[in-house]
Amino acid sequence: MTVSDVTQVKKVEKMVQESEERFRTVAQSAADVIIITDIEGKIIFSNESLQRIFGYFEEEIQGTSALTVAGTVG
Repeated sequence: MTVSDVTQVKKVEKMVQESEERFRTVAQSAADVIIITDIEGKIIFSNESLQRIFGYFEEEIQGTSALTVAGTVG
């Protein structure tokens, strides 16, 4: 790997980090619940509206099935 390659990798890493920060800012300010799951349907991200609307804190729901939240709708 050359110095140019390392510089490019660092630049891309910074861009990804900035993009993730922008996403989190938008997601956390959303009035609606936002949940992201992995391929198995387990929650890997939820915004603060999840707690406000359903009473679940991100820490307690992360890693559980999204059906847990879906079961409280209705």
